[in-house]
Amino acid sequence: MAEAGGAGVIVDNELESIRQKRKDFLKKKQEENVLALARGGGVLKDIDEPQFLPEVTGSKWAIVSFFHNNFNRCTILHTHMQKLAIKYPAIRFLKIDVEKAPFFVTKLQVRVLPAMLIFHNGVNTARIVGFEEFGNRDDFPTEMIEERMEREGMIILDSHTGDDDQPSKTSSSSSQQSSSSSYITKTQSDYEKLKAKMMESDENIDDDLF
Repeated sequence: MAEAGGAGVIVDNELESIRQKRKDFLKKKQEENVLALARGGGVLKDIDEPQFLPEVTGSKWAIVSFFHNNFNRCTILHTHMQKLAIKYPAIRFLKIDVEKAPFFVTKLQVRVLPAMLIFHNGVNTARIVGFEEFGNRDDFPTEMIEERMEREGMIILDSHTGDDDQPSKTSSSSSQQSSSSSYITKTQSDYEKLKAKMMESDENIDDDLF
């Protein structure tokens, strides 16, 4: 009887530890969301080319939709992104018109629309092109994007939250961080070259800038 009682105490302690970690996790996320809202999060923000780098490097995670106004599926995607922006204000949700962002369209090799690119610490780590990943349907649920976000380590869905207070995917975050500085610096340099080139001449941009 004594042993059974001791085992019960251990189980109770473990359950209490799990509950406490869950509470701490939710509290931390709530604080992050409040701070993010104060900084302008919680919306799908329309940006132009000069805003691109500051936006994607100014947040740990960012999702950018490259769109064209004549593409209906881009509009559908933006409806989902607006919902997600409200739900996850700590993540930057951005959209940029491809006609107004020729440099980054070329730099990031955006060829098919809609194109939704995921950035971690300013580095493009993943992309979703078209609706193939969503069953090639226009009426796919927002949860399908959330599931992809979870696979990328951006969020933890409630049904998958356990003992840890970090996403299950801890992929090569250290290597991504080490490469992010050089990537961002080069991109900034390329962009400055582009601006200088455009000021000097109205001719087409040379391929050697990329």
